[in-house]
Amino acid sequence: MKASVKFHQTVPAGHLRLRGEDVATFLNSQFSGDLRNPERGLCSYGLWLNAKGKVQGDGWVLCRDAELFDVVSVGTDGAILQEKLEKHIIADDVAIEVIEGTSSLLLQGEAAGNAVEGLFGEIPETGRFLETETACCFPGRHARAAHYHICYTDASAAGEAVAELQAAGAEPVDLAAIELERITAGYPAVPIELGVTDLPGEAGLVGEAVCTTKGCFLGQESILRLHNLGRARRGLYAVSGAGAVPSLPGSLAIAGEERSVGELRSAFETDSGWTGVAMLKLDRMEEAFHCEDQLIKVAHAMGAGQ
Repeated sequence: MKASVKFHQTVPAGHLRLRGEDVATFLNSQFSGDLRNPERGLCSYGLWLNAKGKVQGDGWVLCRDAELFDVVSVGTDGAILQEKLEKHIIADDVAIEVIEGTSSLLLQGEAAGNAVEGLFGEIPETGRFLETETACCFPGRHARAAHYHICYTDASAAGEAVAELQAAGAEPVDLAAIELERITAGYPAVPIELGVTDLPGEAGLVGEAVCTTKGCFLGQESILRLHNLGRARRGLYAVSGAGAVPSLPGSLAIAGEERSVGELRSAFETDSGWTGVAMLKLDRMEEAFHCEDQLIKVAHAMGAGQ
C-alpha cells in the first residue's frame, strides 16, 4: 500500500440477527434511524431509546433482505439489546438471536478505501454496506476522514484479513488512538459517554442519528418536544487536562465552588496530558472547570455536526 492504512481489531459488544415477516416495521418502530424503505444493502446508524427518549444503546441496522436484518453495536451488549427489543414484541412475527464469536476491524488512513476494495472488490457508499459469506463492511463513525468497519462472523476470517492487511503494509493502532480521533471528530461513545440518563439532543444527535420526519418510534414524543419547543439543559463536550488522567466518573466544579456542574465520563492519555468527554450543565458553562484539583479546559461540543 503506497498510502497509509491503520487498523484496530476488537469484538463488537453486540451483534443480533432478526428474522420474520414483521421485522422491518418492528425495527422502524424501535429504532431512531430511518428504516421506512428498507432494501438489501441498506445500512443505518441510530439509537435505541426508552419511552422517555433516554439513550439505551446505539448501533447500525443492516438490511440483508426484507425479512432478515443484522444489528451491530460497538458498545451496546447484545444480550441487553435483545432483552429490550423482545419486551416490545407483541403479536409481531419477529425472532431475535445473538450472534456469538464475531470480530471487528476498524480501517482508517489515506488508503483505507483501497484496503476495503482489496478485501470486498468495491467501497461501500454512505448508508450502504457490503457483504461476503463471513463479513460485512460499512462506513464508520470514528473519524472525519473516510474510514470503515468490517464485522466478521468467523474469527478465522478476521485473522486472515489482518494477515493480508499487514502483508500489504497496514499498521495496527491501539484503542486510545482510535478514541482520541473519535472525540476530535465529535462522535460520542454509547453508553460510556452518552447513556441511560441522557437524551440524544444533549450530544447533538437529533437529525443525525435520530430521524425527525419518519413518524412514530419509541421515545419520539419526548425527543421532538425538546427539539422543537425546548432547549437541553446539559450538553456533551470534549475537554482536556494537563495532568494525570482523573478517576472516572469525575465530578466537575467551577473554581471556588463545591457544587458539581458536570461529570467527566471518559478520558484518554495524550502526550500533553489527557482528553475526554464530559456532560456539562449549560447554565453554568465556563471556559474551564476543576476535577481532582486539575484545571479542565473545554474544547468543543460533541456531535458530528460540531
